[in-house]
Amino acid sequence: MHPRQVAAYDRRDKGVLFFRADPMNENFGSMFVSEQPQDGQFESSAVSMARIDDILPHNLPIHFVKMDVEGAEIHALRGMAGILERYHPTIVIELNELALKREHGSAAEELIELLKGFSYNIREIGSNREFALPAYHDGYLLTSLVCTPHAY
Repeated sequence: MHPRQVAAYDRRDKGVLFFRADPMNENFGSMFVSEQPQDGQFESSAVSMARIDDILPHNLPIHFVKMDVEGAEIHALRGMAGILERYHPTIVIELNELALKREHGSAAEELIELLKGFSYNIREIGSNREFALPAYHDGYLLTSLVCTPHAY
């Protein structure tokens, strides 16, 4: 295996990777792929998008996934559905509701339901209780979740 310059997504395609144009910005962790045009504060670069299921060998067991893809979590998870179903890896994932909505029109509820659909127990990092979305949130829910598979 070797590193690849590819954005994890739910289909093979070409996309645009956006990042802050500010030369003082040292947080390249805020890069994101978007199909939406962005304002002038971002620079961009063409990027290939691919399903992780299509990149990794099917016989390579995956036990742990750390995901922080600035709002593309639903697309990335769908693109690795085979891995999730075969190996049930533990997942640490960022839930950034603003990024989900802004970049992909998705909501936190959709991400949680997708993870539950793959039979994951979900809890917030630092908590032993099952994660539940607050009854009211203002669209900017930002937290990190630990998702562990149900016992099989």
